[in-house]
Amino acid sequence: GGPSGAAAHHQEVITLLDSDSDNDRSSSPLPGATASRTASKPSSNGRKRASTDSKSSSSSAPFVPFHLYETTTAKSEFRRKRRTTATTKDNDPSNYFRTLRDLIGLDDKQQQQKQQRPKRKFQWLIIFNFLIDFSYLLEKCLPELLQFHRVIVFYGVTGADDAVAMEQWKGLLVGTGNTVEFIQLIPSDPPRSRTNPLPIKIPYGVHHTKMFLVGYEDEKGVSHCRVVVHTANLLLGDVEYKAQGAYCQDFPLKQTQQHNKDDKINNDNKKSGAVVNPYKRKRVDANEKQKTTNSDRGWSSEEDGENDIPFEEDLVTYLESYRYLTRQSWCSTSSSSKSGCLSNRPMSWLQLIRQYDYSRAYAVLIPSVP
Repeated sequence: GGPSGAAAHHQEVITLLDSDSDNDRSSSPLPGATASRTASKPSSNGRKRASTDSKSSSSSAPFVPFHLYETTTAKSEFRRKRRTTATTKDNDPSNYFRTLRDLIGLDDKQQQQKQQRPKRKFQWLIIFNFLIDFSYLLEKCLPELLQFHRVIVFYGVTGADDAVAMEQWKGLLVGTGNTVEFIQLIPSDPPRSRTNPLPIKIPYGVHHTKMFLVGYEDEKGVSHCRVVVHTANLLLGDVEYKAQGAYCQDFPLKQTQQHNKDDKINNDNKKSGAVVNPYKRKRVDANEKQKTTNSDRGWSSEEDGENDIPFEEDLVTYLESYRYLTRQSWCSTSSSSKSGCLSNRPMSWLQLIRQYDYSRAYAVLIPSVP
């Protein structure tokens, strides 16, 4: 299926399948998530959207939400083609390829061509993966990883020497106010434990999702959430030498309610500076959280479900399965003092994800949780 309101004509669906390097490491993958693309452009059904488009409006390059990893072989092929074939910005095959750093947002291919670095302020990062080589990750992504105020890493398996790299990462953050949290997920552990949030124990199961959630401010000071669902284990061999796919799209903050004097709830939210979800009737703030049975999802149950954004609901529902309940600030104080920026008030990660507008999503999430 496609996003709500998509045209009824024929739709092409592309599924991103996981890397084959972990086939011998798992027999019952869990939990997992894939992204499928619809050929038709999603419709808003008349809903109010955030003024900032999730597509880049500053470039004439085609918007491509689905990419392949730029492997060593691909780079060689690009150089060969440029020597032998006339290429333009529109027909350059490298438009469809991204490096690991590109996908996370540490680099930007278009700005690299202009010999510029991305003018972004990194806020928070959540990494989901099965196999992670932390030494390789730090080698590829430092020093930018140290700029994130909050980093959470969910992983299944690491190498023998990765404990040293993980401690190195923590040590580099001492005194900065930034933090990194590593959470290993082992479905064969006791149910409802820190390492197995599922209600059941699966002897041969693994945490198989490969995803990045990235929070940042763009050059205009507007906060965005980048969602990347991909197929690569974070290993040198997977990223540099194997064919891997990725869905990658940026989503801006939801609009703040400006004028609604007839609605007391919205007036209260406006006075407190809270972000009002234009697709729901009532937002649960920190003071109401304990009074609402459904507050852990970031919103009350007294809402109009007809206007739910499927991408947002599927993402939040999937994240609920991790049972990560820590409430914390996700950006620095200076970041939240400007208009259009994420608030630094403590919130759960479900409330964090709800801050962004996913109405222009070009994909359908297909989560899988036992």
